[in-house]
Amino acid sequence: MAVLETLLPLVCVVLICFALYFSVNQVSQHMIQLSEEFKRPQKEYNFDLDAIKEEILGTVEDTLANIQPPNAMDHLLGALAQFAQVKLMKMAGLDGFQPHDLASLAGLNDLEEELPE
Repeated sequence: MAVLETLLPLVCVVLICFALYFSVNQVSQHMIQLSEEFKRPQKEYNFDLDAIKEEILGTVEDTLANIQPPNAMDHLLGALAQFAQVKLMKMAGLDGFQPHDLASLAGLNDLEEELPE
């Protein structure tokens, strides 16, 4: 009976060690396989740079062919937009030529004066 009490835990420990060794070995083999998959090059893309270049050049040529020089109406609308912008800035209280403190424009300076220190 004493031999069985001594041998049974020893056999259990040996079996647990073998089970751990084989499971760790399987995990390491799986990790090696995954690392090999990462080392292999994935899909290689073959770009035809000449075709891409020709497509871009065609797009640029089409764009440049359809460009029209500005006419008198374009210049008139640009001048009107400038005057409208100046008027709106004056209505908002902005000079447009002086740097402004954005905090004072938003009313944040008034809040700072009211806060206790």
